[in-house]
Amino acid sequence: MLQDEVDTLKNELNNIQAKEKKNNIIVFNAEDTKQFNNQIKEKTLELLTTCEVNIKDSDIVNISRLGKSQNKRPLRIELTDSKFKKELFSKSDNFRKRGIYLSNDLTIMQQKDRKKLVEAKKELQSLNISAKIRNERVIVDEKEYSLAQSLSLLASLKNGESTSSTIRNSHESSSPEENARTRKRVRKEANPGSVSAPIRAFLQPSKLNKSALAQKTAKTK
Repeated sequence: MLQDEVDTLKNELNNIQAKEKKNNIIVFNAEDTKQFNNQIKEKTLELLTTCEVNIKDSDIVNISRLGKSQNKRPLRIELTDSKFKKELFSKSDNFRKRGIYLSNDLTIMQQKDRKKLVEAKKELQSLNISAKIRNERVIVDEKEYSLAQSLSLLASLKNGESTSSTIRNSHESSSPEENARTRKRVRKEANPGSVSAPIRAFLQPSKLNKSALAQKTAKTK
């Protein structure tokens, strides 16, 4: 009972942190010099202008460096509205040409899920399926897949199901209840010898996720 309360608090904290970070963006590999940091807002705006991003001084709440002093620490840009974050992401190719990369400002829990998404994307690519990550979803054939859907797709493909039908069937909603059903199906169908690390991680949901599902189930009774 106490553990359930702790898990609930952790889940609530994650939701609060995610809400606080929703308008933030992380910039990797931007210039990190004394001159830049002494005029961090002006220099950042110059960088955004160079990359054809239409954002003004008044659209930015704060800009800070993350981590200890080292070569090219990430920049966190806090924006007044999520539409400005979308504006930055829409010009990500312009940043990439300069060796600079953009990312969402993720909570610790979201970072763990992101790592699993990257692993799922790499596994799909190893099966000659074109996959990429966008907005914390795996994109296959321009369709978005959550972490649960991606791992379900992988498990089905590893069992020899046809690629087209598997992709079509995997593209559906992914609520907590759906995640639980997916885990059950994957456990039943997957060949143990072919189950990868990210799939194994998915099949062993955290106590936090179990608690969230249990609470939602209790409310419906």
